Amino acid sequence: MTSRALLFDKNWEDWTKRAAVLVAVMVIFLHSPPELWEGSGPGTTYAFAQFAVIFLLGLLTVVGSDAFGRQRWVITAVILFLAGASSYLVYSSLTPVWSCAYQDEFKVIGTTYTSRGAAMAQANPSFSCKEMLEAALGRSNQIWDDSQILNRYFWMRGLYLLAWFAMATSVLALTNAAKAKPQASIGAS
Repeated sequence: MTSRALLFDKNWEDWTKRAAVLVAVMVIFLHSPPELWEGSGPGTTYAFAQFAVIFLLGLLTVVGSDAFGRQRWVITAVILFLAGASSYLVYSSLTPVWSCAYQDEFKVIGTTYTSRGAAMAQANPSFSCKEMLEAALGRSNQIWDDSQILNRYFWMRGLYLLAWFAMATSVLALTNAAKAKPQASIGAS
């Protein structure tokens, strides 16, 4: 083997781990789920959740491959991949139902109207959610019930964070599996 191949062979696990964490960090911070309503920021809960995910990814990056045998790392990677893919699919299916386009972004909406929203829907039965949001200047909480919007908001954000955390962690688990020693078979003495 050439020295270049040996260098790559020695360091590929570390580079793969760094890339997985970097991609997860970029996605979690640069793209976020729909907002609650116009003018609402991401909030301290979501900011803490972002920090916790990054902290856990960092912690899992440091965990050595000797913590489990190869078979357990592979099983962990598969379970995390399935959890991440499932979370993302559920998030993707809920986004068009639980949010509505307003200008260049999406806002979380509900199904239970406030008194103002009910009056608007009665006066303009042909209005789409987009037209209702435009009439309310993007403040979905003036059209739909706050508690329902908050509930949907936290579910969507939670599913989104879980999806990216699980996917990045599955990549980390696979790199640990590649580096781990094979386990002895269960029936062997």
